[in-house]
Amino acid sequence: SGKALVWDGSCSSLLELAESQGISLDSGCLAGSCGTCRLAVKSGTVAYPPGSQVDVEEGSCLACVAVPQGDLIVDA
Repeated sequence: SGKALVWDGSCSSLLELAESQGISLDSGCLAGSCGTCRLAVKSGTVAYPPGSQVDVEEGSCLACVAVPQGDLIVDA
């Protein structure tokens, strides 16, 4: 989208942050299992909630459950 957003921890996921800023991302299950919200991670890392069983390849994240760990650039 070309937008820079600030993560302040008030949103539960990257998807929620994007939607709060008017950025529409594809999503489905909202639990990290369907893969619809998969984004390419260009730079940085994400974490997932404790106990989540996310299966995503290196260089991608699931926006519906991912939270950034510092500066993050994704292809949205």
